[in-house]
Amino acid sequence: MKYRFAGLSLMVAALVVTLSSLSLAQGPGGRGGFGGGFGGPGGGGDEFGLLNSQQVREELEIPDAQYEEIREIQNSVREKMREVFQGMGNFRDMSEEERAEFRETMQAKMAEVQTEVKSEMEKVLLPHQVSRLKQIALQQQVARGGGPGGGTGAANALTNERVVEALGLTEEQIAQLREKREEVTQELREKLAAAQKEAEEKLLSVLTPEQQAKWKELLGEPYELQFGGRGGPNNRGNQNNRRGRTPAGDDSI
Repeated sequence: MKYRFAGLSLMVAALVVTLSSLSLAQGPGGRGGFGGGFGGPGGGGDEFGLLNSQQVREELEIPDAQYEEIREIQNSVREKMREVFQGMGNFRDMSEEERAEFRETMQAKMAEVQTEVKSEMEKVLLPHQVSRLKQIALQQQVARGGGPGGGTGAANALTNERVVEALGLTEEQIAQLREKREEVTQELREKLAAAQKEAEEKLLSVLTPEQQAKWKELLGEPYELQFGGRGGPNNRGNQNNRRGRTPAGDDSI
């Protein structure tokens, strides 16, 4: 069996995240709302998903009446996305042509939802609220770190579409930022490894020499698993190998 569903699976996952970010299960006094949004970095979902956080609403000075309008928009969009899910069928049974059509349809639906949410939300929110919300969303992206391509949050935030446009970054600068991101990522890994080793040594200092020897025996010979980035080819390969499967794209089976 060939594994050619990666792109479709990611698209479906994005739609699932859309529904999650618009979920109102927490109610007006919700505890979170930081679970992400749709559209990936630079998408509007990350911003408007933050409105489910009472803390963010207080920062933006959003009264209950205004939040009720926001909830109505979220409910409306959520229902539309449910309809999309109900009618999408089983893509594992689709032909290549049907999958391509499905991919285009889902991309179009996601773009429609983004545009609709942005338009409706900006009718409800005041200009200064929209501005502050974008600032908070960007801060969250910087604080999270990681994300597509790895690296620090700042590195990823600086290369997202909205920031690139706002800063007027040139193609040369974008290329330099991506190169620097790789350098910074490697530096962070090395520093993290050193910090972990130092922490381990401090913890082991509590043990007696005999206990330390037993600890080394429990660990055994060093073994390092090789992982690519999240969803990267190495990661998929390792997962497939552990399951006795052939990596995606291998036509040997």
